[in-house]
Parts: sequence; C-alpha cells; structure tokens
Amino acid sequence: MNGQRAAGEPLSLLDQALAAGGDYLDEVHPVPLADERAERAVWLRYYEIVLDRVGVTTGAGRLAEAVTTRWESTISVEPYRWTVSVLVELEQRGIPVVVLSDAWPSLHRWYRELNLDRYIRAMVISGEEGVTKPDHRSFDMARALLGSDVSDVTFVDDYPGHVRAAVNLGMRGLRLRNGDEDPAADVHEITDLTELLGFLEPE
Repeated sequence: MNGQRAAGEPLSLLDQALAAGGDYLDEVHPVPLADERAERAVWLRYYEIVLDRVGVTTGAGRLAEAVTTRWESTISVEPYRWTVSVLVELEQRGIPVVVLSDAWPSLHRWYRELNLDRYIRAMVISGEEGVTKPDHRSFDMARALLGSDVSDVTFVDDYPGHVRAAVNLGMRGLRLRNGDEDPAADVHEITDLTELLGFLEPE
C-alpha cells in the first residue's frame, strides 16, 4: 500500500504515538515562545509523549534529550534551486520580503545557516506570535513589517486556503503549486517562483 493507511485500518502504535504528540503541539502552538530555549522545552515534551505512547520507559528522559539535541543540529528545510536567484532579483528591484510561516523560532537559525537571512526584512513565525495562518492577525503583522498598503502586498503560499485568506484581506495572492499537486481553480497559481518576477513587473 506504499506506506499509506487504508480507510478504516487501525492506527499502528507509532501512528498513535505521533498523533498524540501532534495533538500536544497543536495545544501549545498558540502559546508564544520567546526563543529556541523555550522551543526546546516543547520538543522535549513532544518526544517524551511519543516515547511514552510506544512503551519506552527506561531511560526515556535521556532518549528524549538526545533526540531533541539531534533535531536541533539539523536543518529541516531545503531551498528550491531558484530561491536565491529570485531573492537576489527582488533585492535588486528594492522589493522587501517578509516571511510569514507556521513554524517555530528555530526557523531563524535555519535561514541564517542557509545564508538566506540577508535577503529577508523580517519574519513572522507562528510559534513566536501564538497566531497561525489564516488568522488575519498574522497577515496584519507581516504587512506592517513591510510598511506597505495591503493592496501592494503579494502573498505566496503553497496552501490554497492561506492564499484565499490573503486575497480576502485585499492582498494579491499566488499559490506556489508543486507539479504533483492538484490545481485549485479559484486561486492564481504558479509552479516556479521565477514566475513571481513576471507577476511583479510594473504595468
């Protein structure tokens, strides 16, 4: 079944454990985190929950510490091949970029380590603000950091619902769709961020 669970098939023990951990993350995500130290406490608890649900008791605390440390040493994002060239072009045009992400404070570090932070004016991260997309407050924070009128903001996201929310607030919205994803008929879509540059050409 290619790793997919058929409808009605019982969850495995690991699936149940991950679901319980996910429920915990959903519960605490609205609580703003000051920094990665605060984020670490969240991930420690997450791994403790997962380990407990799969029946690990002996040394669970040490194992949770080790897994969390390993997680902190990784970069869990990979830029598209055109990411830097598009960011460079936007910088040359004087178009500011603000990242609006449902993520955790460690996203700052990942951008620094990938040398992408130099192209970003600011970041609005849900784990720091306690607000996730499509809550209008997250969009308001990003727009304020851009210092632009809402009609001058172009929002790009891979989730159609977030694009619709931005459009409803008066922004221009683009869905960045991967080639294997189903198209969404009610939003403007691009499949390569270089298409954004043409979209931003002055009329």
